[in-house]
Amino acid sequence: MTTARTPRPFEKLPARVRRIVERCRAGQTLCLAHRVREIGPPLCWFEPSGRPTRHRSALDAIASGHLVPSTDGLFGEDTAQTWQPGASGPSAPAAG
Repeated sequence: MTTARTPRPFEKLPARVRRIVERCRAGQTLCLAHRVREIGPPLCWFEPSGRPTRHRSALDAIASGHLVPSTDGLFGEDTAQTWQPGASGPSAPAAG
């Protein structure tokens, strides 16, 4: 089980990671799929656009704490296949 992450300051993230978070805040969902018959990194792309992204950037965006797992993991949130923006950052809705 994962614990809540404290996001790194958005402005200190690498540009490649900020772009992924910004796309998710604009309505895209980051998707990851592990290869079944091949050895290699996970496949990463955005839905609904279908646009691919590099796996290292996607994993760094997830590790940044600005994306949260959806509830589609087979064994809980640690195995989530899709990620969406969390409730932090410059374009997050204000509470209240």
